[in-house]
Amino acid sequence: MSVEHIFPQQPSEGWREQLGSEFEEMSNRKHTAANLSLSAFNSELSNSIFSIKVKFPEKGYRDSSLKIDKSLANEESWNLKALDRRFNMLLQRFFKIWNFPHHLRSDEPKDGRLNIFDVEDLTNKYLVSVHFFDKTRYKPNFKELLVFVSGEIYQLNPDIFTADFLRTKLKVTKNPSDLRTPIQIGGSYFIEGALSGRDILKRVKLILQSARVEEELQVVLGSVPYADVDYGEVCKG
Repeated sequence: MSVEHIFPQQPSEGWREQLGSEFEEMSNRKHTAANLSLSAFNSELSNSIFSIKVKFPEKGYRDSSLKIDKSLANEESWNLKALDRRFNMLLQRFFKIWNFPHHLRSDEPKDGRLNIFDVEDLTNKYLVSVHFFDKTRYKPNFKELLVFVSGEIYQLNPDIFTADFLRTKLKVTKNPSDLRTPIQIGGSYFIEGALSGRDILKRVKLILQSARVEEELQVVLGSVPYADVDYGEVCKG
């Protein structure tokens, strides 16, 4: 395993042709963290253009067992915009890791957080809090959960919403009149918001999987013991 430069240290002419006017700036930033990954096949990937590095059979980013590599397969090309998106993603992860020792030392009781992928049944449940990277939302309803997650992921990697998989699954459109209850996720894109809590949970998981951040969203759930408490929204199943 060794350090892999996504934009290579000695780029081929193919890189210059693809990057055009961005080539010099990319060269200046080739040793930054956002341009670095890990690979056991550094010599095979070498200075190949990005699409080859992604699709290289069994050795490319797409087939890697490392999440830090797999996330690169969501990028259609490697340019300054993609570099900035990866920088922001890594920065959010660093903030989360930096806080971790503090949580280990804390004498506070556990707060009941669950990874969203451990949640299967929301019947008669409500959201006490939602924790995504370094941000927290208290008592959101389920539609607000979808707005929150899709908006944050759009900022990190907007292109995954226009790729075939999510565009079809979420009915991503630029025309809000195509939807019963449009939710704006960012830019000029909208998704359907008229969904049950169960369907929202499925869509949130699809978004997280597509962005390769399955471990980053935790929720605290409450049950409904009393009718006179404001729970924001209760899932009826």
